[in-house]
Amino acid sequence: QYRAGHVTLGGALLIILLAADFFIPMRQLGSFFHIAMNGMAASDKIFRLLDLSEPAHGGVSCPAGDIVCRCLRFSYEPEREILHGVDLTIPQGKFVSLVGESGCGKSTISALLMGRNKGYTGSVTLGGVELRDLAEEDLMKQVTYIGHNSYLFKGTVRENLCMGKAEATEEELWAVLEKTKLADFLRSEQGLETPLAERASNLSGGQCQRLALARALLHDSPVYLFDEATSNIDAESENDIMEQIHALAREKTVLLISHRLANVVASDKIYVLDQGRVTQAGTHDQLLAQGGSYAKLWT
Repeated sequence: QYRAGHVTLGGALLIILLAADFFIPMRQLGSFFHIAMNGMAASDKIFRLLDLSEPAHGGVSCPAGDIVCRCLRFSYEPEREILHGVDLTIPQGKFVSLVGESGCGKSTISALLMGRNKGYTGSVTLGGVELRDLAEEDLMKQVTYIGHNSYLFKGTVRENLCMGKAEATEEELWAVLEKTKLADFLRSEQGLETPLAERASNLSGGQCQRLALARALLHDSPVYLFDEATSNIDAESENDIMEQIHALAREKTVLLISHRLANVVASDKIYVLDQGRVTQAGTHDQLLAQGGSYAKLWT
């Protein structure tokens, strides 16, 4: 109310309350403008990425055979070499492990074998063909990678599994879930249509890794590369995954990278890396008898 040109206390309060309501649309407009600008900046980055030319790859078909590294050297930065002349052989159909302290170059080697790291010197061959000469699509068919933090997409269990084999039957899908000890859990949920959040955040870490392994088993490639695939998960899931790794090793070429030496004991050959160099190679018993860094790590 107004009295002689003055506003009463009640009127002042009403004006203040109404003023806040008037400013809400303006604040929302500013917020939407900020979101729109972020979206435009993100779309610019996406289109710049899409406009990049595909990196050149060889066109040679990838044959089955041994994986051999000879005098392998690699640097992320010119002045800082990571691998210093690594020599190792992963025979076809054998179970080989790479061990060593953190930062010794194990994961760098796995990234090279998957074709993710470029610019190495020396030689890396698969079936006698140099890695840089292989067709990328062929390499992906030959080698399956399972890391410590495998990515699972938002969608259903079925959709994620079918990324390993698009034409997989119901029987094949349930078979790999049985192998990875996930079938009973999923039957208590919505089966193959169980929804997954982004990165499968609605599953435990162990369940995520077992589902990633099930997807990898469907891919059914000649070579499997496990890079710390059992780190940061519960003991039961680790035992289940190692059981499947040992089963795979009876019929596939398996390279296991692990900081847990108990997981590599059954390997046909173990390579010990130390600061980018292979310092020892042999079976578990041979390496213990030799002493050196492996025996020290084991102890």
